[in-house]
Amino acid sequence: MIAIPLPVVPAARSTIAPAKEPQPDLPPPFKPRSDLLAARSIDPFVLLPRIFIPIPRGLWRPPVMHYGWPAPTSMLLSYAEEHGLILNTSRRNPNICIADDSSDEDESLMGPGDNDGAETSCRASDQPAGSRPTADATTPRTRKSVPKKRVDKLSTMMAAVKRILSILAKETGMRYPESVQVDVTLQHRGGPSEAKIISVYTNYHFLQKNLPSPEDIQTIGKTLGLTAPPMWCIDQMEYEWRPVSCYIIFPVSDLYS
Repeated sequence: MIAIPLPVVPAARSTIAPAKEPQPDLPPPFKPRSDLLAARSIDPFVLLPRIFIPIPRGLWRPPVMHYGWPAPTSMLLSYAEEHGLILNTSRRNPNICIADDSSDEDESLMGPGDNDGAETSCRASDQPAGSRPTADATTPRTRKSVPKKRVDKLSTMMAAVKRILSILAKETGMRYPESVQVDVTLQHRGGPSEAKIISVYTNYHFLQKNLPSPEDIQTIGKTLGLTAPPMWCIDQMEYEWRPVSCYIIFPVSDLYS
């Protein structure tokens, strides 16, 4: 029988299901298969099933599970704007344009004789039978500029959370929770706006000694205006079971020990 390591911090053990509790019959991707759509209809877990606790010498690593709340997106973005914390994403090449319907700018990009050649070669009637129809080259198009930057919501929300929790730590003497992050979960019923979560810690933080206590977690939630208790949600990207051999590099000395 494989011994499952429990968290170093006793407080974190209260978020894990008891050993004698029956294991839930979970659909993919909670098993070593991948069916993304099935996860959206599963409610978050109040207590983490023990199957998701990473085993150091196990053959498989479980999905990343976040313990936290649905993120108050509007509140955090408004707070970030009020305090000058908005972070933008910029285009790698801001001079690139995209095609759009309307003017004759495309014609000015071609020589006088180029248009005729394009017209005869791109007509759908000239395509071989069974081929996919293509756009008529005579369709007027224009090129419009793509916005050079837009708000990076996740980074902006994280900047707001950091500032709020830093002020909270100074006022209350609470240790700043380094494990807190803004992330995205696959396990949600609504649109993309409901997928963002405030993650207090994950199932891969259990061996850390500086995890927030239940009292600190309650204080964090109250400060962020979150009244519901935190729950366990699966990560949007690392939702699959992975072989340990793909992620662990053994020192050379271990190969001969």
